[in-house]
Amino acid sequence: ALTSVSSTLTASLQSDELVASLLDQLAMVIPYDTATMWLREKDRLTVAAARGFPDTERRLGLTIAMEDSALFKEMIRTGQGILIGDVRQDPRFPPLEAPRLSWLGLPLISKNEMIGVLALEKWQAHFYSREHVQVGTTFSSQAAVALDNARLFEDSLGRATELDERSQRLA
Repeated sequence: ALTSVSSTLTASLQSDELVASLLDQLAMVIPYDTATMWLREKDRLTVAAARGFPDTERRLGLTIAMEDSALFKEMIRTGQGILIGDVRQDPRFPPLEAPRLSWLGLPLISKNEMIGVLALEKWQAHFYSREHVQVGTTFSSQAAVALDNARLFEDSLGRATELDERSQRLA
């Protein structure tokens, strides 16, 4: 499944298309009830995609400062995924009435820089294992490279268009 997903991820050079499909691809590798993809812009993280929530559309575009999340800060510092068996027993989570109990955070790292985070949740406590972290780390590495490649491709297209316009004006 990981090999199949990998080839799908690297086939797209359109970042919007890639962002839209990334969590669907992840579901083929790691099960989740809800998932969120946060993309980093300087010191802020913004929800670029979400799955499994009743109010998914409302979540898109939600932005937080990285300083406000102990989990995201830890992933930036360590570059490692974080596995939490029961969020009710972790002080980094606010108390919730009906939380999704298992949480798995996977950093998206490209060129030694965290460009985003994948956050997965399951209703069942202690659902995720070290194996999920390993597979998720491989997936998130491939996803980060694909996102970076799409951004670079779009940048080069933009520069080519700009050069073409300048050439036409000069002619």
